[in-house]
Amino acid sequence: MSPLSGSKRSVIAIALIFWSGGSLLFAQEQSATTISEHVKEIFGRAAKAVVKIHGVDEHSEICGTGFFIDPTGTLYTAYTVGGEAGNFSVEFGGKKY
Repeated sequence: MSPLSGSKRSVIAIALIFWSGGSLLFAQEQSATTISEHVKEIFGRAAKAVVKIHGVDEHSEICGTGFFIDPTGTLYTAYTVGGEAGNFSVEFGGKKY
């Protein structure tokens, strides 16, 4: 077997770089697709627990979202949604409570 010339080694090196880079790119695309599918799956399961919350504080009307954390109806929301507001209404399943 004869040794490779400098130009042939360069061509092989460049080909290997492109090939390995392509593999990494493909792996990243697969990873992004897998993550996207996982997020969609989680959202599909959790969407049934999400509610819209409306309230009024001393400054304005407040709107946001929350979610059920247990079957008894306990809701969690951010302090910026609930905070010190009062007169809340919760929308769930097309109905206001």
